[in-house]
Parts: sequence; C-alpha cells; structure tokens
Amino acid sequence: MRSLAARELDAEASLSTETRRRSTFLLIRSYIHRNYHDPALTPRNVAAAHFISPRQLHRLFEAEGITAAAYIRGRRLAEASRRLADPAQYTTSIQTIAQRCGYTSAAHFSRSFSAAYGMAPREYRELEHRQQLDTELRSLTLPPAAGRDPIPA
Repeated sequence: MRSLAARELDAEASLSTETRRRSTFLLIRSYIHRNYHDPALTPRNVAAAHFISPRQLHRLFEAEGITAAAYIRGRRLAEASRRLADPAQYTTSIQTIAQRCGYTSAAHFSRSFSAAYGMAPREYRELEHRQQLDTELRSLTLPPAAGRDPIPA
C-alpha cells in the first residue's frame, strides 16, 4: 500500500504546475457539481474538503475568470432553471426547488434568480411552460408531409 501511495506522489510531482493546477480545478469543479444542493457548500468548505487554503481556491478560480462563490451560485441557478422548466416538476413548489438547489431562503433565491435571468422564478417557469405548450400544439397542427397519407393504413 505504501509503495502505491509513493508511486502516486512521485507521479503527481512529475506533472507540470499547470497540469496539477488544472487537475485540481477539475476535481473541485466536479465536487461542486456533486454537492451544489448542500446549503453548507461555500468556498471555505470547498477549500477545506480539498486540503487547500481559501486563497489557493480563489486563485484557481481566478485563473478561469470567475470566483468560486459565483461558480457555486451559477451551478445552483442552472440546476434551478432546469428544474423550473421541467414539465415533470411543474407542480413542485418554487421554494422546494430552491431548497433542493442549496438555497435556505426563498427570498434570497428569488433575488439571485432574478438577477441572473432577468425575471422572477415564477415568471421563468410560466414562460417555459407556455413555450413547451406552444411547441406541442405546433407539432399537433402541422400539415402532413407532401405525398404522404395523413392517416396511416
């Protein structure tokens, strides 16, 4: 077991600084994607889970042009928008969706969502629902393709 660990450490040490940085960033990004729903997911907790300082975490994200907090918020909001647009979750309350995406306050969720998407979560859900219904209606009323019998034999 020790030899395996030593080989892993030697292999990591032989990687370039940029490769190690990129690998760490991808691990952290994956961690955030798996844990976005946890309200305790903060940059400080992400850093602690990866045995790095919050400053090191900040530098990793800075190199990608975003802050760790903004990345977490963006992941949560992207998942919330997906759920709000999902017809199977149309009857799920917006507060429940917010909680499932890591928000403990419905008001904070609503402000964050509105800032990111330019409309309140309820408006977004209704717009998506109307667009989906319009698409379904159009697919039902399209004329048959030329040369095809509209009623199959």
